[in-house]
Amino acid sequence: TVPTGLKHGTVSVLMNGEIVEQGTHKELMDLNGHYYKLFSTQAKRYIENANINLYKTTYKDYKIGVSISEQYRSILGNEICLLNPDIDFVLIINFERMSCSLRCKRDDINLGLIAQEFVSSSGGHRKAAGFPINSESIEKIKPYIIELLDKFQNPSSLYQSGIDIKQIIAQSRKNVAK
Repeated sequence: TVPTGLKHGTVSVLMNGEIVEQGTHKELMDLNGHYYKLFSTQAKRYIENANINLYKTTYKDYKIGVSISEQYRSILGNEICLLNPDIDFVLIINFERMSCSLRCKRDDINLGLIAQEFVSSSGGHRKAAGFPINSESIEKIKPYIIELLDKFQNPSSLYQSGIDIKQIIAQSRKNVAK
């Protein structure tokens, strides 16, 4: 079973050279078929690894989880918050897109306003927001990156979760230099 075309809006699922499912991501997820099973299995493993490597710290008066993740930001953020009811929100750092995402499940937190504390032109809404990693935000997120990397006494645990620590350090240094 091979899903194709995810970035083009329409996804086709091939089995033995024949299209067995076709539609948008949402349509295929609603079908609960082959695509749903493949996507869910992959996302579940990714979320489990991200949760294992989650770093818990604080931002102002909030308890937050920090994750370096490249995929499934919305799903990941929501699941991390459900799996960790002791955190107020999650900060997801994405070096591939040079951005950060904020997610929470609480009604009393406005992540759109918190994102603006990192980059004044950022936005979002109460439960989901984001901001670019740029000259305005890098000094504000750098302590979280350093704390997260320091958390791992054995860097091999990062490799097992699919995170390339050398790439993270190189990208962080490159961004700080800008």
